[in-house]
Amino acid sequence: MDFEGGIEDDITDDIYCLQEDKLHTEEDNKKNLAERKKQKTLGIIRQLQERYRELKEKNASYDPSFRLSGEELQVDEEYDKILQSRVDHLLEETTKELEWDKKYAELKRDKLKNYFIDELQCPKFTLKAFKSPNSVTTFRVKKLSEYAEKHLDEINRILEEEFQAQAEEEANKTNADTRLFDDSKLGNSSMLMKKNLSMKQSKLDDANATVSSKQAFEKKKMRSTMPEKKPYEKYDREKAKKEAEERQAELAELERNRPTKDAFKPEIDEEIMRFGDKKLKSSPDYIVPEDQRMNVGKKRKHMFLLYEILYNSKKEFNDKLVNLRRNKMEIIEKINKYNARLKEIDAELEVTQEYYTPTLDEAVEYPEKAYEISDEQVTEYAKKKEEERLAQQQKGAFFGSVPQQTNPTTKTEPQNTVAPQVNQGKVIIQTKDRKNKKFVPSKLEEELIAVQKIRLESEKKDLLEQINKDIEEFDKQIARLQLDKAFLESNMKVVEMKLITSFQELIILNDMEDHDNMLINQLLEARKEKNHYEAQNTEIAKQIFNNGEKALGVERELGEVTNKYNQYFMDDINKANKIFAFYQKFHRRRIEKENKKRNEGDEDEADDDGDDDLDFDDDDDDEEKPDISPVESDPDLKKLVERRNELEDTKAALIKEKESLETQRRITNTKLNQIGDKISKVI
Repeated sequence: MDFEGGIEDDITDDIYCLQEDKLHTEEDNKKNLAERKKQKTLGIIRQLQERYRELKEKNASYDPSFRLSGEELQVDEEYDKILQSRVDHLLEETTKELEWDKKYAELKRDKLKNYFIDELQCPKFTLKAFKSPNSVTTFRVKKLSEYAEKHLDEINRILEEEFQAQAEEEANKTNADTRLFDDSKLGNSSMLMKKNLSMKQSKLDDANATVSSKQAFEKKKMRSTMPEKKPYEKYDREKAKKEAEERQAELAELERNRPTKDAFKPEIDEEIMRFGDKKLKSSPDYIVPEDQRMNVGKKRKHMFLLYEILYNSKKEFNDKLVNLRRNKMEIIEKINKYNARLKEIDAELEVTQEYYTPTLDEAVEYPEKAYEISDEQVTEYAKKKEEERLAQQQKGAFFGSVPQQTNPTTKTEPQNTVAPQVNQGKVIIQTKDRKNKKFVPSKLEEELIAVQKIRLESEKKDLLEQINKDIEEFDKQIARLQLDKAFLESNMKVVEMKLITSFQELIILNDMEDHDNMLINQLLEARKEKNHYEAQNTEIAKQIFNNGEKALGVERELGEVTNKYNQYFMDDINKANKIFAFYQKFHRRRIEKENKKRNEGDEDEADDDGDDDLDFDDDDDDEEKPDISPVESDPDLKKLVERRNELEDTKAALIKEKESLETQRRITNTKLNQIGDKISKVI
């Protein structure tokens, strides 16, 4: 033997020693013994179950008055209570273990429901017709948020106040117009109005008659002057060329005589004065009126109103569809009731006929019922699970199980077998009908049967017509709503595009809001300043008017005083003028000295008379001094001279005041023009 390569191991997994074999054998024997005991015990249990079943069947076969109840058949009530308590305990533990999973699933469901369903104003569903393939689906409309509701309520309140103010203004205007008429003259005015209306109507009839006669005359004249149709002539090139040249000459003449825009300028200016300068919006000189100018607030209000239009349109359509779905449920109940009656009629008529039975696709037409689980659904689900469990048990039987043994000698009877009962004290007489016995109704019975048949057929016909009528009417409503939805979707698409445009405009207005506010403030300041200068200009115009009135009075009085003064010098008017010029010069010098003393503060009223005398003596002018003795000797004439000097001073002062007012008005007008240019630039 070669030991250099090592010793090979001859022991394998399939080979075991005698000790292990002995241990395995003992273990197998123990298992077989336990299995035999188990099968023996199971056999005893099955025998007891079989005997208990036989007792129950035997008890069921007795008369109900002699039967034992379930509680009386109970062998060990205490053990039954123990088992029931164990089951209740296990159910309670299972419920607690599944409580967390149940709560988690409910929260998960409620979150999805709140996000996708509860926020909708109406659940989204599809309503199908009965027989036609038409169907209508509701709009997916979200409920209005608190923010939208708040702003819409505010906007609607403002609009309502504006409408009320406008209505009150129109009512006041109407009342003011009606108060212009005297109640005592109301009858006369109504008669006068009727008379005027009758005169206008007669004139209108005469005018219509004149127009109709004129039109008839024109048509007759056109027929008379219309050239007669000539027969077809051969084409003449020279003649056609000549006619084309004549047409070109006429066109050139018309083009030369075409009126220009300047030719209509007086009429255009007159219409502008009457109706105002109405420029087109596409004109570069167009200025948007202030009440039509847009800002962020107005644009936001317009967007809210557009959103309200969309919401109300969809909501109204959904409400119609909800009412129609409710109507469909009523029609289904009505048809089912009619079908039941039709089956009764068919049974009486001894005919068989199938009728249309409407169905409701709850998954599509009532999707909100998916969250409603009834007891029948729970029972059906539990039954289904139990069947699956039993099928799984039969499919996966454990290894080493012994099939149930049946006792072939035991005969089982049906559970609901009822023993024959003997009626004691009664004699039952059994008779046998005659063979080929026939029932022949009388003539009256035949007539009653025919009448009953006609009545039933008529009722059946009416019911079928009513069913068909309801179905056709409902299908027509579905088709009509389908068209309405298509039309509404097209309109809403326009409103949505308008919303998108408004949103873009809102972004632009929001970016320019600060600049707009600055311009608005400038415009308000400029208008405030304009109003101030306009008021000042109005006051100046009023002062100028008063100045003119005063000047006219002074001029009138001055003329009267001058005439009285000249009457003293009728023989020499030149002398009168020289004397008045001397006194006027002296009067002006005295006024100048008084003004000088008033300015210097050295006015001395006591020396006024002496100064006047000195002025007469110290007059060193080169001009010849006139003879003033007539004035000095006559006090009345001197008073006239003094009054004339005062009026001349007043006239000069009024002229100076008028010039000052005119200067102020020019300055004010210049300011107003500047403010107008500033407002134009801002606008």
